[in-house]
Amino acid sequence: MTNQAQSVTNRAVGVRSVGLEVLPVTSRSYTSRPKGGSMSVLRAQMVAAAAAAVVLLAGCGGSGTRGAADAPVTADPVTTEPSQGAVTLEPTDEPTDEPAEQATDGPEALESDPAVQAVRGYFRAAYRAIEDDDLGSAELAAASTPQRARANPEGFADVVHLSAPGPLPLAPTAVRTESDTERVVAMCAYWDGWLREPGGEPEETSVRAGEVVVQQVDGTWKVHDVRQVNGDCSGVQIQEETW
Repeated sequence: MTNQAQSVTNRAVGVRSVGLEVLPVTSRSYTSRPKGGSMSVLRAQMVAAAAAAVVLLAGCGGSGTRGAADAPVTADPVTTEPSQGAVTLEPTDEPTDEPAEQATDGPEALESDPAVQAVRGYFRAAYRAIEDDDLGSAELAAASTPQRARANPEGFADVVHLSAPGPLPLAPTAVRTESDTERVVAMCAYWDGWLREPGGEPEETSVRAGEVVVQQVDGTWKVHDVRQVNGDCSGVQIQEETW
């Protein structure tokens, strides 16, 4: 097999061959004394030619010799370009005590947002209902979406016997618009310690991050869902208010 033929074969399968040069074969010249006349000399020449042919074939990859099969080959690097419109997905870690979502607007702008006002109105009504032991209050129902209003009695059932010195202390940190009729208010709030046994001493409060889903119902923003999320509320100032 010639170098040119070997090179064409390698390109056809997508690899580049290295070190496939076939070294020229150097045969020794033998001077022998003829025993059988000219035919003996002819046979000696034929044997020498056959030996040279074997060496040449071995150089093209014969078994037991260094040839194409033994020569090192390396694959050309393949570069894949992203197709137009492809989306690159970055790895994501589990949320663990990351800083709470911060707003780009100042506190005044947040407090004037109707979604934040709806959140404050909801927790004022909810904690007033806890203090009065009246989870079916009209004020709490009016601050809730129909689905949330049905869930309120069960949601506050474990704390309705406690005393609320005031509405839930909270500080909005951001407002995210999900649609024309839904927004999510990120906040830090007193999740533990604000409610206490009637006549009991204040307990140590625990500030945690949360999100409140607010939806517009008949033109009015109302609380639809409340959930606690992982977040770091250190440095967030929360004002307490009592009745």
